[in-house]
Amino acid sequence: RPADVPWAPGRLPGIGHARQLITDPLPFVRSLPTYGPVVKVGLGPRPLYMATTIELVRDVGLGRAGEFHRDNLIEPVAPFTGRSLVTLSGSDHRRRRRLIAPAFHRNRIAVYAESYAEIAEQWLGTLPVGTPFEATPYVDKLAIDTLMASLIRADVGADARSVLSSKSPELLAEASIRTILPVAVAELRRGAHRRFLDTSDRMRAEAKNVVAEYRRHGDDRGDLLSTLVNHVDPGTGEFLGDEDIVDELMTLLMGAQVWAALHQEESSPERLRGQLDRL
Repeated sequence: RPADVPWAPGRLPGIGHARQLITDPLPFVRSLPTYGPVVKVGLGPRPLYMATTIELVRDVGLGRAGEFHRDNLIEPVAPFTGRSLVTLSGSDHRRRRRLIAPAFHRNRIAVYAESYAEIAEQWLGTLPVGTPFEATPYVDKLAIDTLMASLIRADVGADARSVLSSKSPELLAEASIRTILPVAVAELRRGAHRRFLDTSDRMRAEAKNVVAEYRRHGDDRGDLLSTLVNHVDPGTGEFLGDEDIVDELMTLLMGAQVWAALHQEESSPERLRGQLDRL
């Protein structure tokens, strides 16, 4: 029961665990399993229920994903991500999951692997030779480039890939603050709020243009976007609309940036400390 779930220690009135989540998120999150399989974390005045065991994470993320509601968590970043599979609930979640599943079938992933090999070969050519170097930024770039090639492979998407890759770190940094703070407080930071909305609009517009171009041609370019655009459910005749596809692309992109940020944070914790000053 919610009343039985313990709070993580260190919660402060009004801001909850914002200090820990902004300045040192990894040590804080790693400490949570010691307090129970489910732990409450304060996002401002709102409680976030964190599953801390592999079994529960799998159940929430896969087994019964449609039964859990994430509206409060996604509201602050909805201008960027929209409503994707990871935020939908109930019948909407089940429908979306059915429609995007073909893009992640193992046979389809084998097609993506062809571009992975090309990117890896190019990436190897950028590594310094004969001297020690810090590998983190190179590994992060490989991860993002690989994801972008999986999402949008055609030349028609080159401009969109450039915008998405360059602007997504900026959006993620702001999204982390907007998620932790109450929406009303985050929007008081008027300059950052306006930049977030403008950049979100630009990224979604670029992605929507590419989706429209893919839909006009109808070719299979061997990427995830081709599958999302062309798949029609054989049982119901349903397919994803342009906005639905953009929502999924933005969420996948944000997930890749979260991975990269956490990887950087693990080796260099001071990277995110400056965000506290931005508040």
